[in-house]
Amino acid sequence: MAKKILQGIFLFLLLGVNIAYPHPPTAMSISPDFENNILHIKIKHMTSNPCRYYIRRVDITVDSLPAVKKFYRCQKSTQGGYIYIDLPVDKLSQHKTVTVKAYPMQGVVKEKVFNLDDFKSQKH
Repeated sequence: MAKKILQGIFLFLLLGVNIAYPHPPTAMSISPDFENNILHIKIKHMTSNPCRYYIRRVDITVDSLPAVKKFYRCQKSTQGGYIYIDLPVDKLSQHKTVTVKAYPMQGVVKEKVFNLDDFKSQKH
């Protein structure tokens, strides 16, 4: 009886450690290039196993335009824990907000909303 209880506790701890390991992206940033109408997106997601714990999808929404969805099957370890996306956006300077959502393979979705006016004031 005691052996089964110990096995149950061990299994629970083993599963608990495995569940706690996945984590959401730690940072998101954008760099709008208003002259060339390109939105540069950078998502930080450090992982020790980039083909098991990775960002599987990124949704980018500019104002009320349809979301652009990027899908991934693995995270490139050569990029040092970052995902880089260059997104062409027609008349980027006329838009107000950008919403970026990153969906990890396991774990919690991270969302961040950027106000493009903040970047327009840094332009000059």
